[in-house]
Amino acid sequence: MKIKSYLPRIYDALAAILLVIVMGIPSLILWVLLAFYAYDGVSKSVHQGEAKAYKDGKREGKWNITSTYILHNGNNGNNGKTSAEGLYAQGVKIGTWKVQTPYEQCLYEYDKGVVREAICHDTRAFTYRTFDEWGNLIESKKGSSEECKR
Repeated sequence: MKIKSYLPRIYDALAAILLVIVMGIPSLILWVLLAFYAYDGVSKSVHQGEAKAYKDGKREGKWNITSTYILHNGNNGNNGKTSAEGLYAQGVKIGTWKVQTPYEQCLYEYDKGVVREAICHDTRAFTYRTFDEWGNLIESKKGSSEECKR
């Protein structure tokens, strides 16, 4: 066998490998930059409890949870903030939790860490939801803003 007959194939293979490497590096750099852009420190979540917020390693008492983020709705610099406030007992949510998002305000009723019902209000209407014993949505009813005020 003559090595010269294989040289064009070896050159082609090396050229193909080099092309993949050279073309792959900019793609990799772009992917890394996009990943950092998506998680550039603007999005964050803060969980704050009372002075004695833990008991036996579990959340206890009143807690405030806030999350800030960028809304991806076409408006640059459109920041969003969601906040939740309620009680924990033995590490699970209990009672009424108030939740505020950029789009609506909600009250959630928890029983032993499982949501049982919720009422949410936006600028146009309200929604009343009921859940089963596992927290799965059973029913959702919509109503007008006027009905909600009553």
